[in-house]
Amino acid sequence: TLEVWVDDIRLAGVVNQTGFAGQAGLTIVASDFADIRINASSRDPNFRQLAEQPSFLTDNNWDFSSAFHLEKLLPASLGVSIPFTFNYTSASVDPLFVSQSDIEADAIEGLRMPRSAATSITLSLRRTKQSTGSMWSPLLNNLTLNSSYTTGVSRSEYEDGKAKNFVVGLDFNLLRALAPDLARWSPTELHLTTAYTNG
Repeated sequence: TLEVWVDDIRLAGVVNQTGFAGQAGLTIVASDFADIRINASSRDPNFRQLAEQPSFLTDNNWDFSSAFHLEKLLPASLGVSIPFTFNYTSASVDPLFVSQSDIEADAIEGLRMPRSAATSITLSLRRTKQSTGSMWSPLLNNLTLNSSYTTGVSRSEYEDGKAKNFVVGLDFNLLRALAPDLARWSPTELHLTTAYTNG
């Protein structure tokens, strides 16, 4: 028997385009009310450093983060703190060629493009100004409400996945409520916490 192996070598139409990559960022600080940061980066499939081969992948990334003090929208006499955050990240890959081939990805109908994204939101509420003269004061002064919501998606060449999670809970400083004078000087704290999770 005789076997002949022939390698497929591209002799014409080589890829020699110039590649580009860039990054941009924006920061917004609105006094003590908001802090917003945005970053974006992109790299085209032909970009490479010196002595490197191009990846033939288009990489796009987004990053958005923000923090707000919502109590600034309310009268200061309420004496509450309401921090709110919103964060989002995204990364996607768009291949120029099908993996380990010279077939252009645009020629394949329904080709899956890898992508991932995540979002997180948090909100808290607590008193910063101690109230007096009410039987509910020890409870309200030492109670904190916390909540968060996260979601994410992920896609590869072979599968899709997504997940989400919601958490809301209460935190009560028991030692400071029952013995405020002792809690002022003691490094030890005693908390009662409860939480509800759905995810």
